[in-house]
This record gives sequence, C-alpha cells and structure tokens, in this order.
Amino acid sequence: MSRAFTPRRVEGLRTAVEEITAELLDSLAASGGGDLIDQLAFPLPANVISELVGVPRSDRDWLRPLVSDLAGTLEPNQSLEEQERAEASGAKVKAYFDDLIDWRRAEPCDDLLSALIAASDGEDRLTQREIGLTLSLIYAAGFETTTNLIGNMVDTLIRHPDELARLRADRSLVPGAVDEVLRYQPPVQVDARYTFEDVEIGGHAIAKGSMVLMLLGAANRDPEVIDNPDRFDIGRQETPLLSFGSGIHYCLGASLARLEGQVVLAGLLDRFETWTPTEVDPPWKPRITLRGLSRLPVALS
Repeated sequence: MSRAFTPRRVEGLRTAVEEITAELLDSLAASGGGDLIDQLAFPLPANVISELVGVPRSDRDWLRPLVSDLAGTLEPNQSLEEQERAEASGAKVKAYFDDLIDWRRAEPCDDLLSALIAASDGEDRLTQREIGLTLSLIYAAGFETTTNLIGNMVDTLIRHPDELARLRADRSLVPGAVDEVLRYQPPVQVDARYTFEDVEIGGHAIAKGSMVLMLLGAANRDPEVIDNPDRFDIGRQETPLLSFGSGIHYCLGASLARLEGQVVLAGLLDRFETWTPTEVDPPWKPRITLRGLSRLPVALS
C-alpha cells in the first residue's frame, strides 16, 4: 500500500488542498465566520481524500455520513444503536467500493485506487477484499482525524493568544505549530498493538498475543521525553510525538494530514486578523479514541 501512497502523490494534492481551502475561507469571510468544524474542518479533508482516492464528486455527500458511522467502530463506548448503524453503513460502503474498484479496473486513471489495483510485491497483489477494506480505512481515517486536527488546532491557538501572536509574527513557525498541536491535543488518543512474545514493562508481565492499548495523548506528554510537556509551545524543535503511531503501522496519511493542517493555518492567518470564539466552551464529541470538537463557532474578521 505504501507503494501506492507515495510522497509524490500526496504533494500532487497541494494545489487541490489550497484551492478547496480558499473556497471555504471565501465563504467564511462572506459570513464573518461560523462553525469552523462544519464549514472548514470537515469539508476540506473530506473533499481532499475523495480527490486522492478517486471518489466522484456526485457521490461524496452520500458517502460521507456512512463513513462517519464506520469511524465510530473505533470507539469502545459505542452504543448498540451506533453499532447497528455502523454495520448497515459498512455494508453500503463495501458495496459502493466494490463497484468503484470494478470501474477502475476497467478504466484506470491517476488516483490512489488505480494505484492500489496495480500495486504489487513481486507476484503478490492486493485482493479485491483487501483493496475494499483499505479504501474504507483510508477514506474514514482521511477526514475524521484531520477534521479533529484542524478544529483542535484553531481552538488551541485561540486559547493561547501569546502563541498565536508569535505565529503571526513568524510564519516559518507554521509547520512546528501543526506538530505541536498534534502533540499537545492529538486527534487520536488511543492505539492498539499485539505482543509477539512475552514481555515485562514497568514490572508488569504481558503474555504473548495480548492486546496492549497505548495512550498516545499521555505518551506525547511524557516528562522523561518532553521538556515542560503541559506547555503549548509552537517553537519546539524536532518534537518527538506518537500521534501517527510508529514502526510498520506508521500512519500512511501523516504527510497529507500535515499538509492540510499547514495550508489551513496559513490561510486563516493570511485572511483573518482576529479569531473570536462565540461560544466559551464548545462541546467535545463523546468519544475516547478520536478526540475532536462537535462544533467551534468563531467570528472572523
């Protein structure tokens, strides 16, 4: 899969990211602001991942809520109703992607789906089922997490006006600011791995084959690794973070998420001198694994 999800392909999306961001910021400028989750943080990554995967524009509005339902399966506190809705949505998404895969096999083009179909390691190619599952995962991860990143980023900067002023004075800090948000307020809080052998960690014996839950939000604030970890500091240099995981399961879309975060942040700084929240404590989604705001109403001028 990594052979299809190349840096060149991601970088090729930069123009699309900038154009979509500009359109969304135009709309926010015309209205003087609004709910940044609904009007910016959600539609940008949803449209970008659609461009990357190759989902036609005519299908995107129909597909998005179904994929959002699927993302809920990552949560340990899902209700029975949410589980049933996710199963029903999953069946619809699978059927849709199966049809899309057949279409792209017959008419390949320069998108990620065509690249996944062609990708191979010697004689080993992805099966139809593997491609379908991969598309569902990439599509869901491609906008649910980045939506949270953008919302968390704006909210965190508003709550730290000194750092926001520092950023306005020095735009070279934009990439570091995005990474600091990823560390300080990561959109993914929990990840899981399985042990390949018996291991002891911190005096606790963990048997081979056990699932281990890693609290990424806590790891990103480890005082043995990060100086003054509870301080939000956009000037940190080469900050280690686990927000994208590590090793063989490092997030395929890490570079795309960073690209979107940087383009949005630069665009907001260029277009608006003031970001004024119109709700003191906007609510967070009732989730554990994926951390993000339900809404973020902000006046922009």
